[in-house]
Amino acid sequence: MKHQTIEAQAFNYYHSGFHCAEAVALAIAEAFADVAHSDLPRVASAFCGGVAVTKQELCGALSGGIIAIGYLTGRMKPGENIQLTKELAAALRTQFIARYGATKCQTVLDTLGPQENAMKCKELSAQVAGMLAQLLREKGFQERS
Repeated sequence: MKHQTIEAQAFNYYHSGFHCAEAVALAIAEAFADVAHSDLPRVASAFCGGVAVTKQELCGALSGGIIAIGYLTGRMKPGENIQLTKELAAALRTQFIARYGATKCQTVLDTLGPQENAMKCKELSAQVAGMLAQLLREKGFQERS
């Protein structure tokens, strides 16, 4: 799946009724996982709008990206190496801050300004999916066909 297609898929998932975290996690897993599990949106559901729409915690799109990183690279047993998982999460966070100035949902929303129908959040979610897709490619991950 191409970079623009992953971004478009995240946008479309959000537009169809999933929220920020669900849309990013699902688009990334669908593009890069050997098997995308249908339960993945459930894992991301509570992270919408800075955790339960409080807007006081981590941006949901960033949370969705970190959930996807864990899904793709996380461990299944204690003692397994999670260095790559930590590197990818740190890199995504760094790029997110460089682009949006903060990780807190409300601060990012204030930077984005007024929006209708969460359009700027949909666009941001697509951009985060694109950022993460690029990071994954740089680490040797390939999109499944």
